[in-house]
Amino acid sequence: MKNIKMRRISAPNDGFVIIKDSIHTEYVEDEKYYINSKLEWINDCEYNATVTEFTWPKFKFPIGEVLNVKLIKLQNDTLNLELKVRDFEVKTKYIRIK
Repeated sequence: MKNIKMRRISAPNDGFVIIKDSIHTEYVEDEKYYINSKLEWINDCEYNATVTEFTWPKFKFPIGEVLNVKLIKLQNDTLNLELKVRDFEVKTKYIRIK
């Protein structure tokens, strides 16, 4: 997962995520907005993302918030991820963009 471009399956036309080493950038609403985070890798399948900047007005977390992301399952190009921050937890699926 350290160098990947992926799109959320539940919202394939909404945007995408690029992870390059320790930088996570998510583009939303057809790339109109973005969320940047710095990653601290726990292992090859888990990282903590610290929000460093964002332009998306609907983003619910402040700069400095830490989100934990775990890869639960990888099958072909489909990634099942679990995201946790404070009392919020969600499981979601992404597809690797080649």
